[in-house]
Order: sequence, then structure tokens, then C-alpha cells
Amino acid sequence: MSAEQAAAATPMPEYVSHKRVRALKIAEIVPVMSDPDEGEPKQLAVELVFEDTRFSRRHLGMDYAARIKPGDDTGYFVVYEDGYQSWSPTKAFVEGYYPTSKAAETKRSDS
Repeated sequence: MSAEQAAAATPMPEYVSHKRVRALKIAEIVPVMSDPDEGEPKQLAVELVFEDTRFSRRHLGMDYAARIKPGDDTGYFVVYEDGYQSWSPTKAFVEGYYPTSKAAETKRSDS
């Protein structure tokens, strides 16, 4: 077996996340055209509509729109502690995170 084949057969190291994030389940992703500065071309952007209607729509630029392909799971809008905004597929999010209220309940039941 060549070194390249051995490397391809070797699984990458596995990690467990311990990050705290803020997140909202996305109900709908609405493509919109940005309102450019004078002389600038319009660009594709998105508005996120959340399942939790207490939160208003969020308009995000082309860099965010590029991460989401048509037909994708709507997923979750995620904001990390440092302010970085991201999108996560539903399955990956629910398998990797749970609400902090549940974390508190789990700690109490483990005691």
C-alpha cells in the first residue's frame, strides 16, 4: 500500500465541540437583491425568517448567501461568542448542540 493510500485509509482525528453559541432555527431563506451604494451593482443577498417569530428577519449579504445552496435544509443561523455568524445544517446542529437550559437540567440530574 502506498503512503497516499495509507493516508486516505487513516481516519482524521475526531473532536468534540464544547462551544457556546446563540442560534435560531431558520423557517425560510428569502433571496433578495442588495441595495448597493451609488454606482455599485446589485448583489444577491438573503433574508432569514426564523421559526421563533419573536425575532425579526435578518438581512445578510452575499458572503452568507453563498454558503446556502438552493434546496438545502434551512438549518440554523448560528452566532459564536466572538460574533462570527454562520449557517449549520439542522442534523449537524441538533447532534452537536442542545439548549443551555437542558445543560442545567442534565447537570442537576447527574448530581
